[in-house]
Amino acid sequence: MFGIGASCLALGACGQSEFAVMIEKECRASGQQGDCACIARTLDEGLPDHLKTAFPALRWELKPAPEDREAVNGAMLRAAGVDPADRQAVRSIRQEFRETMQPLNERTRQQCGGRL
Repeated sequence: MFGIGASCLALGACGQSEFAVMIEKECRASGQQGDCACIARTLDEGLPDHLKTAFPALRWELKPAPEDREAVNGAMLRAAGVDPADRQAVRSIRQEFRETMQPLNERTRQQCGGRL
């Protein structure tokens, strides 16, 4: 087992996080012209864990089917530590998301040729 771990360290990585895999998949599905692997890596490195957890609810809040939207997005917000019934908490995480994404979008545009 030590040999596998050492090999991973020597190679620099043993695969993408679940978040990066999701972002790359969404990026490719959207027809993005930029480097989707680069965009996924940049967002994975630049976002704190709680924003990664809530990312779909914050970025694509209208994506779930209308009848599922409240439950799906609410579950993601709860998983990120936010009570979806607390309007101030939801506003706060949305504001944090916007403020964090602004420089990340610029970075992905420069480094990866696009943004998500």
